[in-house]
Amino acid sequence: MKRVIILVVIALMVFEVQAQRFDWVRTFSGPPLNTEDIHRPVSSVTDTEGNIYLIGEFTPGARIGNSELLPIAGANNMCALIAKFTSSGELAWHKAIYSQQSYCYALDIRKQGDTAVVVMGTFRLPYEGGVSDNNNVYYLDTLLTTTDSYLMTTDSIANYTTNVFITLDYDGNVIEQHFLQMAYVDSSGATLRRSNTGQMAGDNKIITTPVTDEMFNIDDEGNIYVCRRAVDVYSGYNTAINDYVVLSVENGGIGQLRILIDGQRSQYFQPSYRTDHRNQQILKFSPHFDSLLDAVYVFDSLTIPQELYTNINVSSFEKGGDDNFYLLLGGWDYPDTMMISRSNDLECVSNNLTAFDACMIEYSTDMTATRVIQISCTEDPLGIPKSYYFHGATYDKESNSIYLLGSVQKTPMAVESPNCWITYRNDTLDLNRNLFWLRIDPTDNSLIAYGKARTNNVTRIKQTDGIFQQSNIVVSKNRVFSQVGYQGDIFFRDTSIDIGITGHGIGVMWWDIEGHELGFLDYNATSIENKTGRLHVVDSSLYLTGIVASSADFGERHIDQAGGCDQAYIACYVDTSFITPSVYIDPRKEQIIEWNQELFFPLNNTPIILTAAASSGLPVTYNCADTTIARVIDNTLYLLAEGTTMVTACQSGTEYGYYPAMPVSKVLTVNDVGVPFVNNEKEIGLYPNPTNGRMIIDVDNEQIIGVSIISTMGQRKEIKVQGNVVSLADIPSGIYYIQITTDKNTYQQKIIKL
Repeated sequence: MKRVIILVVIALMVFEVQAQRFDWVRTFSGPPLNTEDIHRPVSSVTDTEGNIYLIGEFTPGARIGNSELLPIAGANNMCALIAKFTSSGELAWHKAIYSQQSYCYALDIRKQGDTAVVVMGTFRLPYEGGVSDNNNVYYLDTLLTTTDSYLMTTDSIANYTTNVFITLDYDGNVIEQHFLQMAYVDSSGATLRRSNTGQMAGDNKIITTPVTDEMFNIDDEGNIYVCRRAVDVYSGYNTAINDYVVLSVENGGIGQLRILIDGQRSQYFQPSYRTDHRNQQILKFSPHFDSLLDAVYVFDSLTIPQELYTNINVSSFEKGGDDNFYLLLGGWDYPDTMMISRSNDLECVSNNLTAFDACMIEYSTDMTATRVIQISCTEDPLGIPKSYYFHGATYDKESNSIYLLGSVQKTPMAVESPNCWITYRNDTLDLNRNLFWLRIDPTDNSLIAYGKARTNNVTRIKQTDGIFQQSNIVVSKNRVFSQVGYQGDIFFRDTSIDIGITGHGIGVMWWDIEGHELGFLDYNATSIENKTGRLHVVDSSLYLTGIVASSADFGERHIDQAGGCDQAYIACYVDTSFITPSVYIDPRKEQIIEWNQELFFPLNNTPIILTAAASSGLPVTYNCADTTIARVIDNTLYLLAEGTTMVTACQSGTEYGYYPAMPVSKVLTVNDVGVPFVNNEKEIGLYPNPTNGRMIIDVDNEQIIGVSIISTMGQRKEIKVQGNVVSLADIPSGIYYIQITTDKNTYQQKIIKL
């Protein structure tokens, strides 16, 4: 395993010195609908020419320059937007889905071959009987109503949700589109319906959300994999007991999950067990959604508790190599071990019994779990909990490695907590409050290398929380890229940025694949609401998306919050060094140690300041070969007994500044045993006498009444005095103040017990 690299940041500055600049920046802003509404570029992809295809959510008044993104007036909810930007930042085309009644959600976007993109979104139809246009949905500028034959009314749909998958060519033309609606079927085959009062026939009420937190992917054969949070249970209201009763698979309340495709084809899935614990499920459809090929729950039912409010959240569902996918997830309120379904006894393990920590599960295209990756936190002696998260994964063909992006945090108020050492297999890594990435060998899961970013703050540094669920790590030309968020301060190489304890910054950084940091761009943004989005690398261009909630700097372009509403950004940063593979060149310089001091002393000369100096100006450390003759603390030499030994001066260098210096050794000669004393000027000279564990105090014409040892923490200990002899045998090593009280005076002096 490669050694750890501590990273430090320089604002708006890079270290691979080539032609660099922000080529263009585009922002989207408009009036907020309420305090929770923000413009959000949810996900994006790029083609080989650097054009960007985006799916996001925006308010009806959103604009880019003079272009209205949602031109139909009167919409009053967040809207889903699909758009294309050219490699020069121009808006080529855009399409929208929006409603008067409810939000329309943007979920995911994927490339289909080299000519088309597939987008996934959701919207909610009105309740049955809605007649006003205000209750309908505008879909790609076409009005959809509940009378359309291919859509069920809301009261028949679990969670009101209609999923849409739209395939568009690169010019924005619709190639095909499919609507998926999920509903429950009872044991008799009838669809469980919901009315606009929320009650079904027989006073039954659906309370589940079978299609939420969705994302999808496509394999090389065109099959579609949809990841959904599965809560296959509903509740019926029993008037006899005046309460709700959970009805699930076991008691016949649910017969099947019905997936209606385009209002014409119904696919059915028979749940094998109750999943109200919010399991996750992957559904595999054939191309064009002609059939449901397979479905698998992520975790086995036998190891999942049946509490209603437990959660598993998916953070990323990415394509791996030629025939696998990476599912990244985490959760809480779970047992310490959960078995992974359809695997060879793979499991996810929790560190603290109340939540399972993040894991990555690799799936083959036949829906078999083939690999699980987790890290574990070492036990904290103070009992302060630690958590870690996975934010993205990717496979790099050139280096034949899996790259996994994550972060470690501790309880924010636990300032006194020690560093968080985590373990991956047999490698222990110091990653307290760090964003990190691991480079893993896919053949044996071993750790090849890793990189990190570090903050001194008590809160985490990571990909920022919020609406972005897709991977935020890209590997290209031997470089690893990620956008990151941090609070307070951040360190990268030999420089740091400090924006104060309340500041929340964002930026992008990159390393080489061995973990050496190469560059960082800080946006000078300080709001906690700033969000990082996806990033892409195409040749020499780095495309970045996210949200600015206050202000930010992209090179010479300064952005402020507009009209009280956050702004979404898409920016292009150009660096010609990105075109060629990164080759790490060690930047360190040589240094030497100069030490002209002679080490020949009588014993009573202690302590002595050592004077070795490194040409780099970095601090020198010392060690003594025989610690019965002398010991060194910092740059101070304490003589203990007569004899001869070697004292060596060292300078270990830094990661990026200097190589280690050649050590310099000198002979130390100690003779002429002396005694401690208090002279006539009442100046106390004291040192331990290791030959007998005693200290002899010479006080002129004064009688010693008592002697105390006071630690640097203020703890006092009375020690035994016989005449003018003080015993130090039972005093532990450390730094103290010795206080001597006589019949005339009180003396106090620092003393070091070695």
